[in-house]
Amino acid sequence: MTSRLRRGVTAIAMAVVASATACSQPSPPDTGEKLQIVATTPLFADMVRQVAMPTAHVSSIVPNGADPHTFEPTLRTIREIAHADLIVANGLFFEDSRVLRTVQAVKKPGTPVVFLAEDAPAHGGYLLPLVEDAALDTVWLGVRVDMPPSTAGGASAAGSDNGAATGSEAEWTLVGATVPPGGRAVAFQTATFGQPYVLFDSDEEGSSTRLPRGAHTHVSWAFNEPGYYALDLEAATADRPNNEPPARAHLLVAVGVDPYAHPLVETGTTPDVIDRGHADVTLRDGELVLVGDPATPGDVRPQWDLENTVVSVPATTVMEIPRTTDFRFLGRRGEQWFVLRQAVVGRHIHGDTDPHAWLDPANGIAYLDSIAAALSQVDPGQRAVYQQRSARTAHAVNAAGEEIRRAVAAIPPGRRGLVTTHDGFGYLTEAYGLRRAGVVAAHAGLESTPRARAQVAAAIEGLQLPAVFRGPLDTTHQRTLEDIAGRAGVKVCVLYGEVLDPREGVDGYVPLLQHTARELRTCLGTEGGRGTTPLPQS
Repeated sequence: MTSRLRRGVTAIAMAVVASATACSQPSPPDTGEKLQIVATTPLFADMVRQVAMPTAHVSSIVPNGADPHTFEPTLRTIREIAHADLIVANGLFFEDSRVLRTVQAVKKPGTPVVFLAEDAPAHGGYLLPLVEDAALDTVWLGVRVDMPPSTAGGASAAGSDNGAATGSEAEWTLVGATVPPGGRAVAFQTATFGQPYVLFDSDEEGSSTRLPRGAHTHVSWAFNEPGYYALDLEAATADRPNNEPPARAHLLVAVGVDPYAHPLVETGTTPDVIDRGHADVTLRDGELVLVGDPATPGDVRPQWDLENTVVSVPATTVMEIPRTTDFRFLGRRGEQWFVLRQAVVGRHIHGDTDPHAWLDPANGIAYLDSIAAALSQVDPGQRAVYQQRSARTAHAVNAAGEEIRRAVAAIPPGRRGLVTTHDGFGYLTEAYGLRRAGVVAAHAGLESTPRARAQVAAAIEGLQLPAVFRGPLDTTHQRTLEDIAGRAGVKVCVLYGEVLDPREGVDGYVPLLQHTARELRTCLGTEGGRGTTPLPQS
């Protein structure tokens, strides 16, 4: 989000806050005395309704069919947040940080915010680490804030403020740059549907962006000339102790030239060269460093000193500016740039834990318990009612979970593999003994590679899978998956992970689980033989 747009949204939010504060009634007049609850997505709103209705008016910030990772609040949602008695989110950076920032800026003082995934272990649930494998042929370079989330900025029913509070964010600024003659460096993100957002531009000194504590995000880095670059970056949180100066360091980059000969590396020193894998420019312990992925899960992340490390951008990364006007900020169509691609398309910020915990029904029940506890906190007189409703819904969730279990049991063991457009079903595979057989991309919108596509095709053939799966919003890779499936003669089926679709009968959490059972049974079971049969109807 640009600084101008960010100021505009903040101004609207502050105006709504002022209006809500001046209003004599705490709730909108047309809902009477009903409890006002706002959930971040339709899925979580449905969970709340199952526990709270008819005692509450429940609304969703993100509408049906929208991507919760990238949705920006509207004036309507800002008004609903301002009147809310309780706000329900998933947490673990599942929601776009702009949504949570707006929640903290707009909500009434004292309004609790419950983060269901973060709270799940306290209610019998569990969390899985988020495993990323970009499978790119060059380094995958992101930005990270390796600091625990702060609780500054507002009360919370459970969990942290998840980076929503202003003090919990780090401001990153490009304060200067050394470039070759005629050179320019631009760091940008590409949203799910292709719209780019500039983070840093060497032609615009002072260009900046924000990132919550404990999060990292994916970035494309573009350079128009071969040669040696040094990007002078600065980062700091607003709540740093004793008003310490911001952390500052040079990001050294060699574009299409020998990285070991970078002129800003200390004479007589052999630099560390980063040319593959995943690395993040990281704010850690008041310093800017380069941090990589651990060799094995649980190991300490490797760390490099930025002043003696060079990021290599090989000549093979050269590409032409596409015809679309979206990329005119780089230059004219057809001009050549060297680009370290953003592995994950979409302005997606996340931490180190997989946030999609509800895909295991056992975690879904933990979510319901957490919702009942939060409702009891704001409406203690109805505690018994909320507990009863939670238990009743948990019974339905258990039943749907057993449907999935029976569906998986009916699948021949060799077929119990999921090939999907992205790796968002870790909890489902963990809960039911399914194998993650292959993904077109590690996350929704990932830049797929020939290696990943070959692995998917090999998994389909080697396991003799009769079907592959996509999500309803996976437009980025739908055609790729359909092409692979068409060549293999298998079906393409749909699994719902984080969105609902009332048109297909997937209008709540339990229907989502029931749909999962039907798709697994129909697409992978004995009735789902190989062949180009039509998509199963929900």
